[in-house]
Amino acid sequence: MGVSELLEAIEARGKEEREKIISRSEKTAKRLIKEAKTRAKEVSQSILQEEDPELEATRTRILGESELRKKRSLSKVKNQVVEEVFEKAWQNLSKIRERPDYHSILEKLGGEILKGEDVIVYVNERDVTLIQKILTSRGLNAEVKSGQNCVGGLVVETRNGSVSIHNTIESRLEKIRELLIQEVNQILFGEG
Repeated sequence: MGVSELLEAIEARGKEEREKIISRSEKTAKRLIKEAKTRAKEVSQSILQEEDPELEATRTRILGESELRKKRSLSKVKNQVVEEVFEKAWQNLSKIRERPDYHSILEKLGGEILKGEDVIVYVNERDVTLIQKILTSRGLNAEVKSGQNCVGGLVVETRNGSVSIHNTIESRLEKIRELLIQEVNQILFGEG
């Protein structure tokens, strides 16, 4: 065997060895890639499982905050609507003196709290004459003072100031405000 044949044989053998090495390397690389992918998937799932409670807590918190914002916005709108209703009611009540039956309204308000003569009756200055007529018709001789800043009605106070009863339009509206809010909510929004 000559040198060229020897070189060819060595080259052929080298080629064979290279191909075997390349083939083994490719197989090993494929196996390692497959193992790496499997391991990466396992690690990824493990991380997700470890973080799952944290992610769920975050999700729950975000949903809760969103629900709270929605409820606040709805409540704000409802309150605005209710306030508008009360504003319109107040506008109507502020004209109560213009009604032809105001005398009987004031008489009824007075009748609820005027029980004796040892009292001072406070009214708006526009109601002084009217309340004096009501007192006279009831046979009561109470002191009447103007200066009560109210839309209508009266305040009765004992002379020593120990008892004061407000029976004004404003005080009555305030007393029933919560009940009215519930009724308005029921009428407007179908809820109590």
